[in-house]
Amino acid sequence: MTSFVRVEHGSFGLGESPYYEDAHCSLVEYNFTCKLECCPDDVISLDNLVHKPLLLSVFEVLPKEKKQKERSVVLIGQLTVDLLPLLQGETCIKSISTIHPTPESPIKLPPADSQNASLELMVTTSEPLLPQEHIEKCNLLRVTVEAAFSVPDGYASASPQYIYAIALPMPVSSEKEIPLIMANGVPQSFAECKASPKPKCWPQRNIRAAGASHIQGTLIESTCNGHSQESKEFPMKAEMELNCISWYTERRCYLNSGAAASLQKSIADNRLWPVEIFRTTVPVMGKGSKGKVEKMEESLPISCHGVAFVDMASLLYPGAQRVHGVYQVTPYSDTALFEKTNRSCGVARDALQTEGEIRCLSVLSTLTSGVPRQAVSCISKDEKPPRDATSKARTRNMTIVKQTSELEFDGGESVSCIKAETQPYLEAETYIVLEFFVDKPFIHKRTTEELTMRVSELIPSRSALPKKIYGAQEAVQSFHAQIHSIADMLIAKYHDMLKEDADGLPNDYKSQEDRKSKLFYEFNSSGAYYAFKEQLKHSIIDIVREKYLKRTTFKDEDELHVFLSDLYVFLMDETHIVLNKIMSTDESSSTPIQQTTSIQLRNFAKDAEILGHNELAIKYLQEVLLQDKMDPEHWIDYGLFCLRTGDATRAEECFREAVAVDQNNVLGLILCGVMCVMDERYEEAEILLEKVTSEDPRCMLAWTVLGLVYTGQQNNILAELAFSEAQQTNPAAAIECSAQPVVDPAVKSCDNEQHEGGSSDVYVNTQDQNHRPQEGVTQDESKRERFGTPPRALNSLLQASNFLVEAHVPQVAERALSCAALELLDSERSEYHLILGKLHMLRGNFEQAELHLNKASQHDHKNPDTWAFMGHLYYKMGRPSQAQDCYERTCSFVEDTSEIHTVHLQLASIYLRDGQFKKAKQMYLLACKSYPSQFSCLGAGIACYRLGQLEEAEDALSEANFLDNSNAVVWGYLSLVCLKAGRRMEAEQSYKYAVKLHLQDDGLLAEIAQAQVDAGFGDPSY
Repeated sequence: MTSFVRVEHGSFGLGESPYYEDAHCSLVEYNFTCKLECCPDDVISLDNLVHKPLLLSVFEVLPKEKKQKERSVVLIGQLTVDLLPLLQGETCIKSISTIHPTPESPIKLPPADSQNASLELMVTTSEPLLPQEHIEKCNLLRVTVEAAFSVPDGYASASPQYIYAIALPMPVSSEKEIPLIMANGVPQSFAECKASPKPKCWPQRNIRAAGASHIQGTLIESTCNGHSQESKEFPMKAEMELNCISWYTERRCYLNSGAAASLQKSIADNRLWPVEIFRTTVPVMGKGSKGKVEKMEESLPISCHGVAFVDMASLLYPGAQRVHGVYQVTPYSDTALFEKTNRSCGVARDALQTEGEIRCLSVLSTLTSGVPRQAVSCISKDEKPPRDATSKARTRNMTIVKQTSELEFDGGESVSCIKAETQPYLEAETYIVLEFFVDKPFIHKRTTEELTMRVSELIPSRSALPKKIYGAQEAVQSFHAQIHSIADMLIAKYHDMLKEDADGLPNDYKSQEDRKSKLFYEFNSSGAYYAFKEQLKHSIIDIVREKYLKRTTFKDEDELHVFLSDLYVFLMDETHIVLNKIMSTDESSSTPIQQTTSIQLRNFAKDAEILGHNELAIKYLQEVLLQDKMDPEHWIDYGLFCLRTGDATRAEECFREAVAVDQNNVLGLILCGVMCVMDERYEEAEILLEKVTSEDPRCMLAWTVLGLVYTGQQNNILAELAFSEAQQTNPAAAIECSAQPVVDPAVKSCDNEQHEGGSSDVYVNTQDQNHRPQEGVTQDESKRERFGTPPRALNSLLQASNFLVEAHVPQVAERALSCAALELLDSERSEYHLILGKLHMLRGNFEQAELHLNKASQHDHKNPDTWAFMGHLYYKMGRPSQAQDCYERTCSFVEDTSEIHTVHLQLASIYLRDGQFKKAKQMYLLACKSYPSQFSCLGAGIACYRLGQLEEAEDALSEANFLDNSNAVVWGYLSLVCLKAGRRMEAEQSYKYAVKLHLQDDGLLAEIAQAQVDAGFGDPSY
């Protein structure tokens, strides 16, 4: 068999090998080399390298028949070589590729278990095409057109005269834009189209071998068989008998730094990217007077012109690389195109007039027309391969075009789309599946390690300090140790001296004195007494310096004598403490000191704040910090209290302390970010909140606040991403959506312009994406008490607004509410007005707060939170009767409000003030049921005292005193109870503590004085 190889790149021939004859058809060595010119400075040349493969065609030269002037050739197989590695820095591509037979080849496909024919080749460059710094700056965009479903009835015609094409604009530099065209659409039935997986194909149509047109290593999973996410959004009509147009083609686009920047700017300015779909006829070539090929018809007819608008904004998300979705095809209109993309006209006509693409389209005619399968070209018998390979290739292509131009098509088929071009796509509800993928994200996504380092720079980590004893306490403990050592030596010396006759010693006073004198004599005569004094000298000097702060001489003798007297008393007391511990025979320790837990102290602080005792609340919160400064929750509680009292500076310091203690504390990072938003320090807030989302991608609150940060930066694309992520991580919204029927979002996009981009999936390159927890952000009971129960089935913005209002951050909460109002549902209006009313309460605008709370009750009169906050409002406005009505209505609901403890305390205080002591007692006991505090126990004790229930009153007041023995009011009422019970000593003792703690209640003091007069005792000062 005589054969040769032709090498082509796109529509240009690079050369042909000499003829080689092999009698056994086993091995042929062509030893053929050709050159492909490529200019690294020409972006068009580089773009051709990435999207056009190297095509090698193997031809058989048939024997010359009688009366035949020239020998005939037939194409027997083809293969393609991907040149992309050359732009990735490689200088050599070695390949042993299978030769795929063409449909007209006389060679049949070999059995599956046999070895296929292959061709060994090598592509080399003398040096890398691009330097490494250019490779790092450039990018590659892969546009994949899969298939169009539910196309109009007359659109998917099997006639070979039609070409189905996709065209879209694409920048190749910062100033230039070219049209892309993929003109290899094939009409298929739905059953053929949904078969999977399918390999991606090259966009060239001059590849006749089916296997050679596939891009190696690429597969497309089925987009309409229910295995992919976007299949849920497919139109149900596609499951029926409507036809499809399949492309399954990938068009690569080389983007240098300028083109990538231009594409990003275009997406940022106009989110929607037009993708045009149309049908045209096979181009027909005209002939000159002398039989030479002149040129193609200048204008090809375009019919069934439609357009799909792809929302490309997802590619501007940090770390995003892929946009893949189902998009509705609408009739093409210059007006609609300009309104949505700010483009004056489409690119379909320009794409058809592109010389290279026209050449590919003309080759298509040899595949779809009635031309015989054997493409014949004339070669003289002794003709050698031409030196100019490009000229030879163009001659052969022109020969094929000439044959095609002489054919006549059957024009009997009517085209229904041309009659009413504006209707078929809408009536058929046509959809197309598209994918845009960039090898490198346009916007770098910070890694978790990078964010951790940035947060550490903003807020340095603070490790737990070891507990050490300094100063006076250390000096006293050193003195204790020396006394303990001397006492051990004295006891040992005494036993050694008397061990011989210890059993027979008398125990009378005289004998004891004799033994003591003997012991003293031994110490004085042996020098041990002097040694003991020297041993104690250094510890006593430390006590003088550290505890009494004496480092200078005394002014006179009197001052010295006074100091020595005080020092002697102190040293003797400390000596007795040590000796008592040594000589004590009691195994049981002393009475344990009651230690109030941090949870109790936080509850006390909450009740003190509810009742308006802010100074007392600060005292409790500071006691919590003293117990454990390394617990970030304690700093967060103190910071939130500072926010509620208007001290934003100290609040931010507390939040930063919480982050310094624990760099991964979610709530601390979020609150630090919120404080940055208040001061418009958006870059710092972005770092803190991105740290949270990288550690916990399911944190709805962090995504929402991050969206508010982007809103403040006027970055609408990233704000949309953050809000979308927040809504996807919203457990309430997920449950609500799962209970609703699935609505085709593409159909929804017909009615709502905000979904014009169709529905798409965004793939973000992040390390934590595959490790997301199954549930939403968990909060312990203390956090729920701190911020209240989140509203039921609300969107993420409303939940964040509620959190910000509870945290007393009105500026940021107002911004969140304004964003939530844009997409407010009817079912959310009650909660929206409730949160807005709380915001006005926070700002002291009580009239507007009352207005919005009334609206909230009109939308949902069964919500107990609405009535609870309405009661709070009336309580602040000084209208106790209306507050009482609202509180009583709140308590009557089966479902408790998140403010139930506050409601019980406030309602009980109203009852106590109005003299309804029985009801007040009941409410205070309900408040104690939530958690007991000295305030609720005190209130219960006062109510019982007013009811004459002295024993219950004493029990309640004793419990309040046990929880906090520094409350003067508790001691005052205890004195009243003891006076009524006739217990003089307890009454006087309680009164003494009440006066010592500076009881300020004049009414209570007058009542105690009158009770003392009636009882005749109670005031020890008489």
